[in-house]
Amino acid sequence: MLTTKEWAGIQADLAAEELYRKAYLRGQIRWLAGLIVGRRFLPPRVQGEIAVAHAPEERVQELRAVALEAIKGSAVGTRIFDDHFRPLSPAIERRWRQLASALLRGETLPPVELVQVGAHFYVYDGHLRVSVARASGQAQIDALVVGRADMQLELRVQPITAQPAHCAQA
Repeated sequence: MLTTKEWAGIQADLAAEELYRKAYLRGQIRWLAGLIVGRRFLPPRVQGEIAVAHAPEERVQELRAVALEAIKGSAVGTRIFDDHFRPLSPAIERRWRQLASALLRGETLPPVELVQVGAHFYVYDGHLRVSVARASGQAQIDALVVGRADMQLELRVQPITAQPAHCAQA
């Protein structure tokens, strides 16, 4: 016989699997739409002074809750998520589902690390956690924010010729 905790864990695992399937399907639809219209829907990537933002003497760091809608892209670049942080690669499914299951069981996930540029934020570490949080309907995520509101950086959208990870040839 299952205990209440075991049953809750099974339910969280099943819900995490369903969340992943929906997010992955939506990501694939977005990727296909990009092929049709000739545009890649990958997260914008911050270019430029990231090293300065992460240099110890320049580092302004704060732990706070950040609205997920204010997270606009990646500080390091990613091809395994679309511009809404939906997964594009089945290679991350296992880890994605583990994080989703933990979140659904009420566990606290480590904060993501974000770079702030003006009013927007870009993921430096924690792309999977942002993806899971968005898919689960959270409004905010705990984050270590690096940078300043007055920081200005150049943004670059990844080129249309770049292939997503699941299409790369070995």
